Amino acid sequence: TDNNTVTDTTGPGNGLPRAAQFTLATSERLSIIDNVALSIGTGVHCTINLWAKFDTLPGAANSYVIAKSNQGGASFEYLLYTSPTGGQHLRWSNGSTEAVMAGGSITTALKYMVSCGYDGVVLRLAINRGAQVTTAFTGFADGTNTLALGGDGAGTAGKFTDGSLAGVGIWKRLLTNKELDYLYNGGAGRAYPF
Repeated sequence: TDNNTVTDTTGPGNGLPRAAQFTLATSERLSIIDNVALSIGTGVHCTINLWAKFDTLPGAANSYVIAKSNQGGASFEYLLYTSPTGGQHLRWSNGSTEAVMAGGSITTALKYMVSCGYDGVVLRLAINRGAQVTTAFTGFADGTNTLALGGDGAGTAGKFTDGSLAGVGIWKRLLTNKELDYLYNGGAGRAYPF
């Protein structure tokens, strides 16, 4: 669902020529209700990969880039957000505990490929195919939260992204380094053919 008229803009490169443009002032986000394709669940290996370009960094609160969560992230399955200092953070939950990872900082006006992965034992977060930040973790919550890009599922004020997203993909397997290199394409971006 297009909430508050998300527009489009130039993507990260020739391989991804267009991107969804989210405007903070109008609380824009894209959302889809829960379904089996979006739920990760315990024991499932997975990858979330996307391109992001931020027009502004968040003010006092975190801005959600991709979230399978309810209002304000009180109940969540997975959540990638940007902090007011420009840090990229990944939150995963198994229903009783969570992992929070910081994966390097970003600035405005530059395009970043953000990759998150899980192999059943270790969570990974990397920006622009750089060094991975890792942490051990077991299991995932498999709830009924809405998946949203550019905000949370409920459209909570103050949680919106101001910038563009492109090439968003969720796979129920860990992508190989070769596949991630293909998507990165030396920083020019490329659509996923797999």
